[in-house]
This record gives sequence, C-alpha cells and structure tokens, in this order.
Amino acid sequence: MGSDYNEVIQRAIMPELIDTTYRRSMEPLINTFGTEPALVGDRITVRNQAAWTSNAAAYTKADVNPTPDSNTLIKPYWDKTFYHASCEIEGIDISNAQGQGDLAVLKLIDDSVMNCGKSLMDVVVAAQYGELKADIDSSSTYSDAGLSRSTYATLASYEEATDAAITIDYFRGMVNGTRLLKNCSPKSAYVALLEEAVYNKFRPLAAALHAYDANNEGVQALGYPECGRFEGTDIIVPDGMTTGDVLYVDRTKVKVFEHRPLEVKEVESGRDSVKVVLRVGVNTVVVDPGKAGKMTSKD
Repeated sequence: MGSDYNEVIQRAIMPELIDTTYRRSMEPLINTFGTEPALVGDRITVRNQAAWTSNAAAYTKADVNPTPDSNTLIKPYWDKTFYHASCEIEGIDISNAQGQGDLAVLKLIDDSVMNCGKSLMDVVVAAQYGELKADIDSSSTYSDAGLSRSTYATLASYEEATDAAITIDYFRGMVNGTRLLKNCSPKSAYVALLEEAVYNKFRPLAAALHAYDANNEGVQALGYPECGRFEGTDIIVPDGMTTGDVLYVDRTKVKVFEHRPLEVKEVESGRDSVKVVLRVGVNTVVVDPGKAGKMTSKD
C-alpha cells in the first residue's frame, strides 16, 4: 500500500503500547526481580560456584603452608529469546474510515496494534514463568549449557511433584526443604509464586490458621492484584504461570534481561494493506537454582 503510517505508529501508538501493554504486562515481574542490562552477544552467561574444597586444618611448627583451597566454577548460559507478532489492516477498511476523518483511521490502526501487542505480551510473560520453572527443574539439565544437576549438586533444587492439592504441610515442606543447610538469604528475600488455582485452595487454609496477611501493601505495590504473606513469606499470584505450579525463589537470584526493547514498525505487505510487526527480546533466569524450590500438580 502506498501510504506510510510508520510515523503515526511511532508518535501516536508506540508510547501507548509501551505504557499500557508492555510495561503493564512486565511490571509485576520487573518490580519483583528488577532488570539487568542488555548483554553483548547471542547468549546470557553467568558464573556459578559449583564447589569449594577447603584444606583448613590445625597445624604445628613443623607443618608447611597448606595447599590452597580449590574452587570449581561453572558457566551456565541461556540463548537469547526473541518474540514477534504482526497485524494487518486492510486498505479498503482504511479507505472507508478516511471518510470519518484522521482520528477514525488512527483508531483503526491503534486498535489492531494494541490487540496484537496484548497477544504478544501474553506469550512473552507466560514464557518468562516457563523459564523460571525450567531452571528450577531438578529432573532436567540446567540452562542451555545442559549442566548436569547430579554432577553439580549445588544446582539441584527442592521439588515436590505429588499429584495432590496443596496443603499447609506441603507449603512448609517446600520452604524448609529449600532452605535446609544451603546458606540461603533471609526468608524476607524470598517470594512464593502461586498459580491462581493453587492460591484459591491455599488462601483459606492459611487464613484458617490466622497466619495469612492479605493486606501486604509492599507486595501489592509491585503490581499484583492477588497477594499476601504467610509465615514471613510473601505470596504473589502472577498471570502466566502454568496450572498447579508453585515456585519459591530468592528475589536476588532471579534476573530479568530485557535485551531487545519493544519495536513496532510498518513493513511492506505486498498487497493493499498496512502490515505492522512487533518484536521484543526478554529472558528470565535463575542464577542459583539450588536455593529455590518448586511444587507441581498442587491444584
């Protein structure tokens, strides 16, 4: 189509798309875990300490200097993930709208782009929680480097996969099992992410013990409509988690990488239409999965 609507898209639609769709979708995740600067290259790489062997011991005057302690380091990595979507507005529809003025044309394009953006961000957000779950999965290798959790025991997380509804004992078992002998951060650094169906079963159980605080203003400010606190652990109910899941993570060990800003542009459609493509690049990773926990099938 001959007309160029790219300037309209950038000036009138792009700011709204970022503020009301992208940020609103990513806000809870970013507010909870923060964001990391974009990294050069096609991978996200971190360095983990897998083991520390100490030669500390008592000594006498006759002893020589001890052998230095040894440190085993590993380098997990994740291939950067990119997402795209597109929408197309027929030229005939634009022509018909032009009879009602420029605002009618703008609304036609705006509605299409915003709907496309919402669909894109639903996929992006669900994928971020899927990445969290995969990093805490002790039954599989860790990261795209394929590191064995049996070889590197520090990568093995707490897991509970019995096909049974959540109970207080299950929840306490996850918290205690995750933190047992692992030099974890204080409990206040942790957050429990409950899928909505699990939360709907857990909340009345916790409330019955008079141990559930539904007025958790600190967590509400992060952007979660459903949240609370139970026995010192912040509870949040994010959109996008798969049914039956509970994740227990240290906020400081989860990293969100926004490595390609949201991009919206008109492209050549090859026909009588306006075609708009949206692209974005985001990864969310757990850098120390041995200090995280997961429960599945708890709905």
